[in-house]
Amino acid sequence: MAKKTPHKKKGSAKYWVLALLFFVLLPLSFSYVIVILSCLIPSFVAFLTDKDSEKRSAICISSLNAAGTFPILIQLFEIGPSIDNAMFILAAPHTWFVVLGSSLIGLFFFSYVPVIVATLSKYHDEAQILKLQESKELLEARWGKELN
Repeated sequence: MAKKTPHKKKGSAKYWVLALLFFVLLPLSFSYVIVILSCLIPSFVAFLTDKDSEKRSAICISSLNAAGTFPILIQLFEIGPSIDNAMFILAAPHTWFVVLGSSLIGLFFFSYVPVIVATLSKYHDEAQILKLQESKELLEARWGKELN
């Protein structure tokens, strides 16, 4: 009889490689970690306060918050990744304007875009109903009312 070989878990080696890379690169890029964690505070708050099971508002806010964090990371990369430069960037008011502004845009998208889409859909449907009623009236004028 052939021996059965135990199956290894898929992805377990990948997990350890990623963990090793994370812990090796963490000391080299600690300033980036400080900036990322500081700039993503609105995302953490959104995930903690969102009561929806699918976390829709948190996802919307976090995606734009991450997009607002990216220019700050580029700025840190340009001036040099050191703790002093990270603190200098975090102390600048325009950093928080970009980070909080992008989060606010995400909140706007979550709050108002569905209302705008529903309103536009309603107007489109009403226009379609009027168009169909006019077509019906033309048909009735041509063929008579017996077609109802």
